[in-house]
Amino acid sequence: MTALLEVAGLTAGYGGAPVLHAVDLAVEEGSIVAVLGANGAGKTTLLRTLSGLVRPTAGRIVFAGLDLRGIRVERMVRHGLAHVPEGRGVITELTVDENLRLGGLWRGDAKAALAEVYDLFEPLARRKKQPGHQLSGGERQLLALGRALVARPRLLLLDEPSLGLAPKVTAQIMGLLRTLRDSTGLAVLLVEQNARSALSIADAGVVMTLGRLEKIATEDDIRHAYLGF
Repeated sequence: MTALLEVAGLTAGYGGAPVLHAVDLAVEEGSIVAVLGANGAGKTTLLRTLSGLVRPTAGRIVFAGLDLRGIRVERMVRHGLAHVPEGRGVITELTVDENLRLGGLWRGDAKAALAEVYDLFEPLARRKKQPGHQLSGGERQLLALGRALVARPRLLLLDEPSLGLAPKVTAQIMGLLRTLRDSTGLAVLLVEQNARSALSIADAGVVMTLGRLEKIATEDDIRHAYLGF
C-alpha cells in the first residue's frame, strides 16, 4: 500500500545548522501516527518542514503523489494538508465564526464544512459570535483545530495539542481525533509530549531523539527519549 505521506532522508534546520537528520517516515490513509520526544528533539521542526515553513536541505517529501519540496503553502492546503502549530494560534480579535471562515476562504463549499465543524465542536457553536480572547485555552485549541478542518484536509499535522490543558480537555481532544479518523478517514501526524494520551489513540508511534526518528518497540524506548537512559 502506498502511504499518504512518505518522507525519506529528510534533513533540515536553521541558519545552516541541521536539526533533522535523514528522517524517514510514512503515514497511511486514515491513520494516526504519534511523534513523541522531549523538548528540543526536533518534533516541531519536522512539522514545520513538512508544511513548507522550513526548507529542507536534503531528502524527499511526497504527499498524495505531490512532491512538497518548493511548493507554496497555499497549494499544499488545496492539496489536502493542514498544519495546526503549537500555541493555539487563533486571531484573538476575530470572532469564533470569523476565525473558522478563514480556514475555508478558498473552498466553494465552505458553508457546509463550517456547519460540520459546529456540529463536531459544540462549545464553538455556543460561542460563535465571541472574540477569540474570551475563550478558554481548551476552546482556543478546539478553534485552531476546527479552522484547519474547515479546509477538509486529508492529513492533519498537529503540534502539541495538549500543551497547557487540563487532563479532561486533553482527553476530549484525543477522542475527537479518534472520531475524525474513524468517521472521515482523516490521517493525523500528532506531535505530543503526553505519551500516554497520544499512544491511546495512535495506530503507530515513533520517538524523536536529537533529530532522528525511531519506531517505538518498548516502554524503554519512550523512557530513553525523555530521560536519556
